[in-house]
Amino acid sequence: MSSCLVSSETECLSKCRSLVHGTKIVSALTRRHGIELLAYIRYICSNYAHVSDKLGRNALHMAASCGQKKVLEWLLERDHCDPNVKDLESGWTPLHRSLYYGQLTTAKILIDNGANFQMRDNGGHTPLDLVVFDRVPYVEYSLTNQCEVYVWGCNSNFNLGLQQQQSRASPEIHDLFKREKLSVKQVVMCKYHTLFLSHNGRVFSCGHGRGGRLGEECENTLIVPKEIKSLSIENCVQIAAGTDHSVFLTENGTVWTCGDNSYHQLGHVPPPERSLYPKQIRSLKKIAIIGVAASRFHTAVCTKDAVFTFGLNAGQLGFLKGEEAIAPRQVSSINYRDASVVQVCTSDGATVCVTNKGDIFALIKYQCKKIASKQLNISSVSAIGGQLDFKAKSDVLKDTGVMELKIFILTKAGTIVLWEETSGQFTRCLVSAKSQPVISTFWPSKSCFVVLTNDGQGYLGSMKSRVRKISSSVSGEAVNVKKERKFGKQDSFTGSGLSSQTIFKFFEKEACDVIELERLPGIHRGVFATCDPEGTNFAILQARPARSVCEQPEINESVLSQNLLQLLETSDAFDTIHDVIFQVSNEQFRAHKYILSCRSEYFSRLFLGQLAKKSLSVNNVITINDVHPEIFRQVLKYIYTDSCDFFQIGYQFPNALIYQWEKQSKGEKKYSKEKDMDKIMSIYAIKQIQEAAKKFGLNSLVKKMESVVMCNGKIIQVPTKTKNMKTFDRNKNPHLYDVGFICEDGKKIDCHKCILVARLEYFYNMFANPWIESSVSGNLHFPIASSLMELVIDYLYTDNALHFQDCDNIDFLSKAIVISEQLMIDRLKEICECFMADLITLKNSTELLEFAYTYNAKQLQATCMEFICLNLAAILDNKSLANCSDEVLDLLTKYYRKLVPAMDNRYITPYFDSPTEEEIKAVADRHPVLSDDELIDVKVNAGKKQKMKKKSRVHRISQSHSPVQQIELDFDEIKELQTRVPQMSEIKVSEPIVIPERLDAESPILSPPTPSLDAFPWHKASSGQSLDLKEIMDQQKKEEKKILGKNKTSDFRLTNKLSQKQRKKLSAIGNEVEVPIQKMTKPIISNPCK
Repeated sequence: MSSCLVSSETECLSKCRSLVHGTKIVSALTRRHGIELLAYIRYICSNYAHVSDKLGRNALHMAASCGQKKVLEWLLERDHCDPNVKDLESGWTPLHRSLYYGQLTTAKILIDNGANFQMRDNGGHTPLDLVVFDRVPYVEYSLTNQCEVYVWGCNSNFNLGLQQQQSRASPEIHDLFKREKLSVKQVVMCKYHTLFLSHNGRVFSCGHGRGGRLGEECENTLIVPKEIKSLSIENCVQIAAGTDHSVFLTENGTVWTCGDNSYHQLGHVPPPERSLYPKQIRSLKKIAIIGVAASRFHTAVCTKDAVFTFGLNAGQLGFLKGEEAIAPRQVSSINYRDASVVQVCTSDGATVCVTNKGDIFALIKYQCKKIASKQLNISSVSAIGGQLDFKAKSDVLKDTGVMELKIFILTKAGTIVLWEETSGQFTRCLVSAKSQPVISTFWPSKSCFVVLTNDGQGYLGSMKSRVRKISSSVSGEAVNVKKERKFGKQDSFTGSGLSSQTIFKFFEKEACDVIELERLPGIHRGVFATCDPEGTNFAILQARPARSVCEQPEINESVLSQNLLQLLETSDAFDTIHDVIFQVSNEQFRAHKYILSCRSEYFSRLFLGQLAKKSLSVNNVITINDVHPEIFRQVLKYIYTDSCDFFQIGYQFPNALIYQWEKQSKGEKKYSKEKDMDKIMSIYAIKQIQEAAKKFGLNSLVKKMESVVMCNGKIIQVPTKTKNMKTFDRNKNPHLYDVGFICEDGKKIDCHKCILVARLEYFYNMFANPWIESSVSGNLHFPIASSLMELVIDYLYTDNALHFQDCDNIDFLSKAIVISEQLMIDRLKEICECFMADLITLKNSTELLEFAYTYNAKQLQATCMEFICLNLAAILDNKSLANCSDEVLDLLTKYYRKLVPAMDNRYITPYFDSPTEEEIKAVADRHPVLSDDELIDVKVNAGKKQKMKKKSRVHRISQSHSPVQQIELDFDEIKELQTRVPQMSEIKVSEPIVIPERLDAESPILSPPTPSLDAFPWHKASSGQSLDLKEIMDQQKKEEKKILGKNKTSDFRLTNKLSQKQRKKLSAIGNEVEVPIQKMTKPIISNPCK
């Protein structure tokens, strides 16, 4: 045996913490899979489930990393290991390691056993963060993508646009836009209403419509979003809204407003009391507006070089006190020729503008204040709060309260800088987590913030209160800073113009504001976030999860023409499918009336005339005159396939036909030159084919033959091929029905055998072979729903699935795939897969993957696997992997490791000192473990015994203990002993007791007594009998009384300590029988250390 194996003499107890054992177990888990490995690690250490190596990795960590599914299940279910235990190296839990190495099978097991997604490692990352970091490089999310709306909040004023007024605690996808397949570009939420802007310029509104804020030409309340019809002719590019009004910016730069106009925030002249539908602001008609913003009391719009404000002038418009702004007025203090305005935002008490030079202006308290300059890394600016002049509208403004103005600046580097009006300084905002995320979207409210990172993760944040330390030096420095700002020396929040001490304090961590973030469930592809001013309702735009999926199902080319050509060419005198025979000269051609009637008016009238006259020729034979057999053969081929040999370059006409054409052409005119004769013959040949086509009503063949060129009896030029072949209509020519199907719901579907036999092998075997169905001309019962049967039959006729147009019923599509697989209609299954691939969502993706795997839908399976792998964080978040079987998870694991480029370097190779395969197998053979089935049985029985109450107590006698000892047995144990009576009666006394190799060092080693049949109370039972429970209990009581009567004595040295119940039992028996106590000698205990 190798030295790495632990000797049986090594002392290892249940609380072993040996690093050597932990290292050996971890190294062994990198070598082999299966139950044999479990036997080996159990042999190594008694505490194999919890012992770890020097890096803090135990068996659970390594089993999760290497995909040891059976070992992981054993450790979690049998040894009850903690699924959230961390290692010492990086603070990773088993779920961290499982997802890092792409082992989705073990990750699912850990999740099912309570693994926590919120556990953070030493770097502050959760298991889902590791999945997000491994996102495929070609997946990028932006507002230009197709986006879905997720909403949640209190929904007190129907702001969420859901069908019910109930609140939503977590983000939920909006059904309306998902159902209409609309991509949303922007969402604006206010206290009483919400606006939605789609990528195609359509605007939807919902909420309370008082004052006309919804733009619906009425003041009704809309529970679900409804499109604003008056803006349907305009293509909107941006929207904004205040508490009582809405603003719309169109593609051509015009501004439209609607709602209440109590504070002149609509900008119309003369000012109306309200506007129930959007109206254009005529004073801005000739000005190209590029941005709009709105708040409760005012509206702001901007061009490339100017800013216009209008509404209640309470200090936030940038005008002097007392000036009115009924119509839009330009802010004169913001007018620079060498700078252009790039953004404007508003709060209740301020207006903020940003220029392309990095200048930030704040319109507050009737002034235009420049708070920063030369900040070229600004991504976006947002503001909340601000103090208004109460004297401007005292009856309204006194109820608004006072809130400090805060301006949040999001930089391109993903950091947040805060400017507060009271301090007049910039402060960095840091996230409380160890790892600082790169923020892409930041939207503040009075109570909280909505944050999106560049990875698309969503968070809800709040500002942690901070006590500002103000010393004399700092306060004096602040005064100097204010003075420098006054003279324009302090223009930057990054420290330009500041002293070295102030710069240090700007970057000092203790001087920063801290934002505490809480992860939002289900937000992993966020590109835009917003909320109402109070922070009670929220909306996030997420890129559609299927936008980056490349594995899309494909539909093979149609085989309708090949099927019909095969039907035509294989017709013979013995098949029962053809129903008409054409006699052309000395040749016979067998065909099918339905196909001929659908493609040719000549044959349709011919068969209808025969049906009306009820006269048919002998054996359905129709004679065709004045047509050469070769020409008629090609005409039939064209009728069946929309093509013939005349349209193939290099086709050589038969010599007999060429000779006939030459003879007929010479009869018309003689030419001395051979070249002229060949030209005349070609013209005459094409003319004869066209005449035959006209006779049979094939105008399309006549037109195509005009492009054919023939030379020396060979085709040298043909027309271009048509893309699609003409299909058939099942409802056409009902007089030619020759078979009908009665579905399970009783509906009858009439068909034509020729189409069924040609298109599907199932029906070919049914009707073209000598089955019972082939001779039946009536109705056949088919155990399929009529909707599915119509789908299959119509596909055979049309080579398409028109039933699937605008179909979003996954159940129907699933049943269609099942019936296609059963009937082996591969192309119909491909069509179903294409339609079903468009219906894959985060909730049903794993179910569809399991379905595709079950019914061999390979293309749908590939699409589902790529969809799941690209959105693995969201799939893990909603715990959808629980729907997958082990086989599907194994396939998904292989696909994921192949898809993610980083997985090529994440392999744990076997350690150099790990045990060999032979050593592991030798230990497994010597110390086997229970199989999975036996383990399950043991667990079930153990659970039942723990829950079962003790119903009986049976006193047993043992030779190695006191003669008076109480033994408790459960009812299940007694019942088991009943069934084992025949086996116990066959025990041989002379057989030695086998001692296991592993001994517990804490327990004494006693010399084993020789077993005797007298020790068993059931030894008198014969081998062929099984005692009843009542008989066993009666017999035990009799034996106890006999023993107690024989051993009565008052002199003894050593007795076992009795429990209180036993003493009461003895006292009760002692009143009736005198109990002699036997003298006992002290047992000799051998030293276990010897």
